[in-house]
This record gives sequence, structure tokens and C-alpha cells, in this order.
Amino acid sequence: MSFEIGKVTQRIIGRLYADGNLNRAALASLRGAATITSPKAQPVWPIIFAALDRKYLSEDGTPTHAEVAIFAALRLFANQQQGRETPVYLMKKDDSNSNLNFFSRLAKLRGTAESSDALDRRFQTLVSATTVDSVIHSLVSLGNIVKSNDKTGTIDFPRLAEDLYWFQANFEYANRIKLSWGQKYYRTENSQQKAEEITDHE
Repeated sequence: MSFEIGKVTQRIIGRLYADGNLNRAALASLRGAATITSPKAQPVWPIIFAALDRKYLSEDGTPTHAEVAIFAALRLFANQQQGRETPVYLMKKDDSNSNLNFFSRLAKLRGTAESSDALDRRFQTLVSATTVDSVIHSLVSLGNIVKSNDKTGTIDFPRLAEDLYWFQANFEYANRIKLSWGQKYYRTENSQQKAEEITDHE
């Protein structure tokens, strides 16, 4: 099911890119709305709801887990795309050119940034959060750091939507998602290299 969430997110991003003619009005709507229920989100509703299967749509006006997850990922996408001429998400990928997990992108930044301590504190705030709203707030904050320091990287926003979908499932799934984020964030290229060196000497 989460795979479907990722595919829907990818499909919507493709429509926002519109074959190189960015839908700037929709992107502005995404940036200006904190939640899918915000009046500022209404201009982008037609694009989102047209892409969602009926089973993922709310029946009582309370956003479903899918709607919350997809909107949050799209909001982060819109924030990252602002001011960039090159795409922040690659619709077509190959072995030499692919989108990086959001937390792997943070790990790269952490390995080079002088403010890694500040980044660590924000990450700890994220994984300490117990509600999806708090998590999304922290993700936006971390995304702003990425935007300020990385002008060329691309991010796997569909995978982020999948993570946020499962985060809302229950306490156990939320902790699993946090663990996977921590594994990607703290596992730097240096630690990967050291692990390979240890393996080579065994």
C-alpha cells in the first residue's frame, strides 16, 4: 500500500513539472499551506485529489493518512524547488543519476557542514516528536537547511511520503520509521568506508 503512496506522489510531481513548464501557482499554494485543510491549499486540491484512488480520500473531512503524507511530501518538494532552475526530483533515473533519500541527503550535509551540532539537534527534535504534525514541522525546518546549503542535489520525495504514511499507522511503525531515518542520517560516507575497510581485513 505504501508503494502506491509513493507512485501517486511521483505522478503528482510529474504533473507539477508539466514537461518543463512548472505549475508555479500550485507550487506557491503548496508552500503557503501548512496542511491540506488550509484554505491556501485549495488551488492544488484538483491535482492531488484527481491522482488519489477513492480508498485514500477522506469521507468525513478529516484528512486520511495518505492525504497527510502525500501533501507533506509535496510541500517539502515545493519548498526545495523554489528558486531552483534544475529539478529537485528526477522523474527519470539511471545508475549514475538518482534521487537520494531525504536523510541520506542530510547525512551528506552533516559530514561537511560546520554547523553539524545544530543539525544534530534539529534531527533529535524530529525523532523525539510523537505526532505527525510535529514531525512534518521538523522536516520543513530540516528541508530549509538543505535548501540553503545544497543547490544541486535531488531528493526521493515519494519515499518520504511512504515513510510519513507508515509513521501514522501506529506506535510500533512510527518507531521503525524513526530508526530507518536515524540509520540513514548517522551513517556517513566515512562510516561506510570504515565498514568496508574492516570487511576487507577480515
